Amino acid sequence: MPHGSLLVFVGVCTMDTIAAVDGYPEPDSRSLARALVRAGGGPAATAAVAAARLGCQTSLISAVGDDADGRAIIAELQAEGVGVDAVRQAADEASGASSVTIDLKQHTRAIVNRPPPSLDVDSPEARATLARAHWVHADQAGLAVFDSPSCAPSSLRSYDGGNPARDLDVSGLDLYAPTVRQLASQFPEQTDIGGMMRSARRAGASRVVVTDGPQGAYAMDVDTDAVAHVPAASGAVSSTLGAGDVFHGALVAALAAEHDLLTSVAIANTVAVASCSGLDGRSAVPALSIRDTTLDDLALQGDISWL
Repeated sequence: MPHGSLLVFVGVCTMDTIAAVDGYPEPDSRSLARALVRAGGGPAATAAVAAARLGCQTSLISAVGDDADGRAIIAELQAEGVGVDAVRQAADEASGASSVTIDLKQHTRAIVNRPPPSLDVDSPEARATLARAHWVHADQAGLAVFDSPSCAPSSLRSYDGGNPARDLDVSGLDLYAPTVRQLASQFPEQTDIGGMMRSARRAGASRVVVTDGPQGAYAMDVDTDAVAHVPAASGAVSSTLGAGDVFHGALVAALAAEHDLLTSVAIANTVAVASCSGLDGRSAVPALSIRDTTLDDLALQGDISWL
């Protein structure tokens, strides 16, 4: 891929309020937050930020309200170097937002969402952005982009399968990247990870990468039915909020930098674990160039193995 080729991310961006507590509050109680932060979120937006931190040229197609949250979201993305020409500001609508409570003892979280305005993947700004795309990556809200004539056939296509999507068609995807749970929901006739990934291949996905939290990820490359397990990286974990989104942004960035799939997954594991040292999904994403990164540079918790 020529240096500077554009990676386009399509989907949700939000403004999140995140509270870290020692235990979930009881009804009618008042709790002391160990930390309380406001930060941008959303699967596609956080993936775009992660790819930008890793040295890629990125743009986002999304929508915010014409309100204070929307202006803050756009300003934060611009500060990260993410292109925002195709982020629609919807009049008389509220921006997407989340209230997140993180239980520090149980390492779990509860999220309450305010949905964002709807996307327009065929706006003049979106069409101009997609026309320059080397890679188009969508979350569950951005799936319509793959059916749009604005999405050039020459663009590589990937889908963040971490959240449910109705009537998902993985055919034509250069990269399908679900969680284990969502993969099992999509292909319930299979009972093992290898069988589910092979079903995704038969359904038309070229590469399949499946995340499994602290267990790492599984990868199936183009033109093979062999499944590799790539262990998670070492690192301190304060919060896993946004870690999957960071993983996807780093994975696309590594593939765009012409790393092979296993190295790309190992890089994505490493970057995602690094992001977990922060409370929000973005502040601890490392800013580095990944073009010269090798497997020997990464501190994985074990060796890559084959199922």
